[in-house]
Amino acid sequence: MNGPTTPATGGLMTPQEAAAWLQVARGTLDKWRCHGTGPAFVYMGRHIRYRLADLEAHAASQTRRHTRDEGPEA
Repeated sequence: MNGPTTPATGGLMTPQEAAAWLQVARGTLDKWRCHGTGPAFVYMGRHIRYRLADLEAHAASQTRRHTRDEGPEA
């Protein structure tokens, strides 16, 4: 994925940074979080943060070989 490789916040990314890394809209990332379908996240007080390793794991879990492939959850 393209985007920040070293988060400026000591290993954690803001939702804006995470969305940019995943190349999706911030609203898409918010929706995934609310539905429980997106990458794992961390609460830091009232703030939501993402670990690079969790974003990479989420991206890897979305890998498909063809359009009918339902992925590992099927």
